[in-house]
Amino acid sequence: MKMWKYLVLATAVMLTYSSFAQDCNFDVNEKDKFSGEMTKKADQRLGSITTHWNIVLEQKGSKYFIGLRTMKNEAVRAIVAKGDKFYLRLEDGKVIEVAADNDYEPSFYAANGGVQTTITTRGEVDIETMKKLSISPLTDIKMTVGGKDLTQSKILSKQSGKVMEYAACLFASK
Repeated sequence: MKMWKYLVLATAVMLTYSSFAQDCNFDVNEKDKFSGEMTKKADQRLGSITTHWNIVLEQKGSKYFIGLRTMKNEAVRAIVAKGDKFYLRLEDGKVIEVAADNDYEPSFYAANGGVQTTITTRGEVDIETMKKLSISPLTDIKMTVGGKDLTQSKILSKQSGKVMEYAACLFASK
């Protein structure tokens, strides 16, 4: 009976290591020439072809960050102020809350006879948050800018799978 328990334990350990042994391809994976600090960053598009959202997962040294970027076909002048929060809902029902680490002003450019606004925010999170993102698919996001809720629901499983993969890679590289 004891041998059976050890066999089950050994199998579980091997599966855990093989799940983290995935090929981690980051958009940025470099060492700072001055500080020697490693930076790893992955940028994943979210939503349908008509919505413009990106989630950015980052590890800089021993710190972890999650950022959101969205583009709107209108002029949005409100800033995302330091401490403003955005939310990520996971399939398991958990909600991740991230507070902006700085003030983020929108950027504007002219396109197709109108104004496009890009709204960006980012906040520091702990390793437990990366663990949560690595084990449950992302289903919805919400950011409030200038009193207006900006949301994206029904995130595609392929996109959410990439977010989970990137989070697992960051978590494994601690």
